Amino acid sequence: MDRKILYLVVVFFLFISGLATAAPTLTVISPINTTYIANASAASTANISLIYTASDASLDKCWYTNSTANNITLPNCAGITYLVSLGSNHNITVNANNSAGEITSVQINFTASQGCQNIAGNVTLAGNLNTSATCFNVTANNVAIDCAGFLINYSKSAAGYAINSTYNFTTVKNCRIEQGGTSSSAYAIYFYNNAQNGNITNNTIRTRGINSHGIYLKSTVYNNFIYSNTISLVSSGNGIRLDTTAYNNSIYSNSINGSSYGIVLFSTAYSNSVYSNSITATGSNSDGIVLSTTAYNNSVYSNTITTSGGSGDGIYLFSNAYSNSIYSNNITTNSDAYAYGIYLLRNVYNNKFWNNKINASSSRIYLDGTTTPVVNNTFENDTLIEGTTTTDFDIY
Repeated sequence: MDRKILYLVVVFFLFISGLATAAPTLTVISPINTTYIANASAASTANISLIYTASDASLDKCWYTNSTANNITLPNCAGITYLVSLGSNHNITVNANNSAGEITSVQINFTASQGCQNIAGNVTLAGNLNTSATCFNVTANNVAIDCAGFLINYSKSAAGYAINSTYNFTTVKNCRIEQGGTSSSAYAIYFYNNAQNGNITNNTIRTRGINSHGIYLKSTVYNNFIYSNTISLVSSGNGIRLDTTAYNNSIYSNSINGSSYGIVLFSTAYSNSVYSNSITATGSNSDGIVLSTTAYNNSVYSNTITTSGGSGDGIYLFSNAYSNSIYSNNITTNSDAYAYGIYLLRNVYNNKFWNNKINASSSRIYLDGTTTPVVNNTFENDTLIEGTTTTDFDIY
């Protein structure tokens, strides 16, 4: 046989042999290398889901080895839920083999902890949590809290926070957060004192107390992203509030419903972006979006705002609000009393408004400079629609 042909035949058979003996592909999705937290129970245990994928043309079987070195078969290579003890470290090795006897193994190390606590590393909830006041205090940078759809029931009997952080790169996601009591100033998620580069996303929040805000960022907070959250307010808390030097934050694609203000930028708030939010404000003095007390260079656009209270304005600029861009918002105010579509009051100047659609029974746009000037604001291509009752003016 020609040497070249012989060489090609040998290479071909080696290639086929390699395919036949390749080990299965194995990916473990859960658990991950993190800390799992569940509520303290009499048994001090929690269920952890084992989720993985194993693939091979001749896949034979799957099994896992637990922390006590026991091998447990996984029927049909399917996932399971298994019990772990809280307050200890664990490891699990997931294995898969094929008919040629080739094995793939993946080891995961994790910690199972219990109850609300200070946290300095990534955590994932493995059950619902309850606390009289505060649940999690973040004590380090680069902490991610994934509630995995579980509930944090906080502030059941005293003021506190579900999650509070003064650190950078804090992530809070996939949480259900409920204020169990009615204490005042009990914030669901609270970032403050130089907290930056955080992510707050895909959380469902409900607060009950006076001034108990859903998401509150305060005191030199910047470069944070707040998006895809659903917030309900029973009392007078704000849905999302940025306060006391807040800049370069992005607030978008949130749904806010309740009896107080939807989104507030207050006290030296600048260069923030507020867009594509849906806000329904039902209280008597509930405004959709408020820019107040030195708020400048903010962009507010593509929001849908509905108010029903007697003094529920769509967008309210107050007390030294200037050089903001307000555009492409859809605003409906349903009261014919003092619920203005856009309301400018006291030293509000150099703001630009364009392409907004305003449906209001009260004045569609109200410029109130009776005490301090409201000047040099421009309106262009705004659509002004008289509401269900024929009162007041398009522009007053």
